Amino acid sequence: MCGWGIRDMMAVSAAGNQVARGPRGRSGFTLVEVLVVLAILVILFAMLFAPMIASLDMVTVGQAKVTMQTSARNVLGEMRREISNAMYIYPVPGAQYLGADDIAGTNYASDPEVFYPNYSQVAFVSPETEGGSIVEPLAPRMRDGQILVTVLSVELLDPNEDYSRSNPFVLVRKEGTGYQQFWNDTGTISWWDFDPAETLVRNVLSPRGSFDIPVSRSICTECGDVTAGYIAECAGGCDGEIIYVHSNVRFNPERVVGETLEASANRTLFHARHKAWAGLHNRGHLEINDVLPDDPNSDPLMQLGASALDPRITLVNPADRTDVVRDTWQDVENDPLDPRGTEIVATWNSDRGIVQIGSANGRWVNVPDPDLSITAGDSHPLQVQPEWPDPAITPTDPDEYNDQGIRTSSPRNWDLIPVYPSFSTPQPGDPVMPIAYRIDPTRAGNLSAAKIVPGSVRVVVRATDAADRVYQTTYSETSNIKQAEIGPQQFAVVYSDFDQRAEVRFNELRPPSPRMLTDAGITPETFGIYIQYYCRRNYDETSPEDDFVVRADYSTQEVMNLRLALQRYIEPEDDTTTGAKVIPDDAPVDRVSLEDQVKVRNLSN
Repeated sequence: MCGWGIRDMMAVSAAGNQVARGPRGRSGFTLVEVLVVLAILVILFAMLFAPMIASLDMVTVGQAKVTMQTSARNVLGEMRREISNAMYIYPVPGAQYLGADDIAGTNYASDPEVFYPNYSQVAFVSPETEGGSIVEPLAPRMRDGQILVTVLSVELLDPNEDYSRSNPFVLVRKEGTGYQQFWNDTGTISWWDFDPAETLVRNVLSPRGSFDIPVSRSICTECGDVTAGYIAECAGGCDGEIIYVHSNVRFNPERVVGETLEASANRTLFHARHKAWAGLHNRGHLEINDVLPDDPNSDPLMQLGASALDPRITLVNPADRTDVVRDTWQDVENDPLDPRGTEIVATWNSDRGIVQIGSANGRWVNVPDPDLSITAGDSHPLQVQPEWPDPAITPTDPDEYNDQGIRTSSPRNWDLIPVYPSFSTPQPGDPVMPIAYRIDPTRAGNLSAAKIVPGSVRVVVRATDAADRVYQTTYSETSNIKQAEIGPQQFAVVYSDFDQRAEVRFNELRPPSPRMLTDAGITPETFGIYIQYYCRRNYDETSPEDDFVVRADYSTQEVMNLRLALQRYIEPEDDTTTGAKVIPDDAPVDRVSLEDQVKVRNLSN
C-alpha cells in the first residue's frame, strides 16, 4: 500500500462512483423465459426417455412371453406324458340336458336333449409305477383300495373367490377318488366332476401372476343356460353350479371321418380302427333306434344325440355306393308275436368301437314237470316260449312237445326246434332231453330271412328246488362240433346257408337235463334252458353273399389333440345384455399358444 498515493486512491474512488452512477442492471430471468426453458427441457427429456420407456415395456412383454412359453412347454410336456400313459380316459365331461322325460336318448324330436362338452377338462387313470417305470402287468394307481383318478382342468386360483386380476384362471392338476357323475336337483342335467371331499392333491401348473386362461362359456348345471364369458351366478336367477369352458385349453378327441369299418362274422360285427369312442357313452346296451329322432329323415347322418362327439353311422349298399341305405329305425308291427318284426336293430359299443347289427332273441325251453320219471325211449315233455321266464306272465302261445318229442301245438310259433336223440334200441340212461336245438329265424317261412350273428349265442341252464333255491350255470361255447366230444357244460354252434340257420349242439349223452340235479340228490321244482342269439334281416336273401358295409364318423379318445394357450391378464368388461364379464374385442392380447397330438398307449390294452 505504500506505493499508492492520495491521487491514486481518489481515482479509484471516482471510477467506482462513476459505475454506481451508470444505468440500472438486470437481477434474473422473466417468467416467460423460465416457462420456455421448462418446455424445451420437457421436450428434450421426452425425446430422450420415450425410447427407453418403450424398451422397458418391450422387455416386460418379452419377459412375460418367455415366462408363458417356458411354462406352456413344460405343462404341455407333462400333459403329453401323463395322457399318453393313461390306462383309461373318462368320457368327455360337460353338461347334458336330458329333457322333460329325464331319460337319455328317448323321444329326441319331441323332447330335445343337448350336451355341452367341456374340452378344457380331462380325467384319466394312470398306471402304477415303480422307480419311474410302469409296472407290468398294467395295474391302476390305487389309494386306500380305490382307483386314483387324475384330472387336468382350468379353475380359479382360489375357487372360493370371484374372478379378478389377483384371482385369474389357472391350469390345475388334481388327484382323488371321488370323480363321478353329478345331477342337479331335478335330475335333468348331469356333469362329471370331483367330489371336493375326495380331492387329495391340487397343484397349479400354469403361472399365476398377471397371467390368465379366460372363460369362453359359462354353463349353468341347474337350468342349462349358456352364457358367453364369465358369470359368477346364473343369469337366469337359479342357484345352479356354473361350469366354465375355456377355448385356450383343449383336450379334444380326434375326429375320424368316413371310416369304413372292418367287417367280421359275416358282416354282422363291424370294428373301427380306434376304440374308446367319445360321445354318448354306450357299452352295447343302447340300440341306435332307441336314441334316434322319431323322424328318420331329420338327420341324414343318423345323429345319435346333440353332441358333436356322437358317432354318425351309415349303412351303404355296395351295389350302388351313392345310395345310403336308411332303415325306419322304428318298430314294424308285422308280427303280432314279435313287435320287432323285420326291422334293422343296431347297437354300438363306445368302449370297444364296435357296431353290431342284429336284434336279440331269447327263448326259454321249459320242462313243466322236471321230477317226472322217464322210461327208456321217452323224453321230458317241454314248452318253447319267448324270453326269460317270469312267473307273473303267462307264456304266449308256447310250442309244446310231448314225451315222444312230437310237437302237439299248431302252428309252430317260435324259432327254436328241439332235436332228439335217435337210438334204434332205447336203453336206460339214454338222454331224456333234446341233444340240440335248431334256430330258424324265419319261423318256418313266416318271417323274412335273417343272418345269425356268429358268437352271439348264449346258453343258461336254470332250476329251482322246493325251497326256491336257485341252481344256475352258464354254458361256454366250444369250436368242437363233434357231439361225443363236447364237454358236459359246453355247446357248439354249426351254421348253414350263409348263417341263415344254426344248430346249437350239446354232448349227445349229457345234454342239459333235470338229471343234472337228480344225480346230485336235488329234487328240482322247475327246470329250463335259456338260449339267446342275435340276428339281422337287412339283406337280400336271394343274394346273401352281397351285403351292406358300415361307415362311421366318430371321435376317439385313443388319439387326443392338446392345445394350451396362456395370455396376460386383461381387465374384462361387463356385457350390458347378459351381465357377463367379457374381454373387449379391441383389447391387445399377448398370448402364447402351443398344440400337440398324443396317442394313448395303454387305452387299447
